[in-house]
Amino acid sequence: MKVPNCPFCGTDRGPVWAEPATDWHLIENRVLASAGQVSLCAGLGAIVEPYVIAFTKEHYTAISELDASTRSDVMDALDLCMSSGAFPSGSLTVFEHGGRSLTSHAACLEHSHLHIIDGNYGFQACLARYPEARQEVISEDSSLVAKEGYLFAGSYGGTRVIRGILVQKPSCESQFFRRLLASQVGSVQWDWRLSPRPEAALALCRRWRKSSPVPPQTCSLPHGYSAATVNSVAALAPKGESPEGAFRLDTERPRQRPK
Repeated sequence: MKVPNCPFCGTDRGPVWAEPATDWHLIENRVLASAGQVSLCAGLGAIVEPYVIAFTKEHYTAISELDASTRSDVMDALDLCMSSGAFPSGSLTVFEHGGRSLTSHAACLEHSHLHIIDGNYGFQACLARYPEARQEVISEDSSLVAKEGYLFAGSYGGTRVIRGILVQKPSCESQFFRRLLASQVGSVQWDWRLSPRPEAALALCRRWRKSSPVPPQTCSLPHGYSAATVNSVAALAPKGESPEGAFRLDTERPRQRPK
C-alpha cells in the first residue's frame, strides 16, 4: 500500500547517485541500496556520521507491523550496512520512534523507518530507566509486541537479531532519540528539519558508492566503472528500456543476459 503525500512511499527506484544540484530533501535522491521490501537512504540532519535510514517500500506505521519476510529484509539491509565499511565499531545502534498514538508524538513521520548509526552510541541504558521498559528482540521469527506509539533502541552485530529495549506509549517530545544523541555529542542541532545538513547526505552517498558490496551490474552508472563495463551492462537493458535502467539496483528483477 502507498499513501499519498508520504515522503517514503514511492521511493523504491534507487539507488540514485545524485549530484550536488539535486534536491537532497527528496528521499529518492538519497537512496543507497535496497534489500527486498526495505531500502536504505542517507538520513538528513546527520548528528553523527554515518546516519542511515532503513524504510519499508510499502506503507507501515512501525517495525512492529512487519511480517516475517519483511523483517528478514530489514536484517538484509542491516547486513548491507555492516559490509559497507562505513561503521567503524563494526556494530550498529538502531532506534525507532514507532507507531501511531493519539496521546504520543513519538514518530515525526508515520511511515515505518529505522534510524541506523554506529554502535559506539547507544540509548538502551536511558530507556531502561523507564518503569515500563522491557527487553525486546527483533528477528525473522520474532517481532516487537506493541500496538501503539513506542520508543525502541537496540544493537545489531550481524547475527540477524536486534536486541534492545522498548518503552510503550512514552510521554516524550518528537525526535526523542535525536535529542539524546545531540546531547551525547554536545550538539544543539537535533532537529533535522532546521538543520538538514544535505552536505553530509551527499558525502555518505559518495562514500557508499565507493565501498558498496553490490556487484557492478546491479549498481548505478557513477560507480566509476570503465566504458567497457558500462557498455556490457547497458546491453543487458530489456528491450524498450533506456540503457540507464540497467544501472539501477533491482533486487526483485535480476538482469538476465540475452541468449
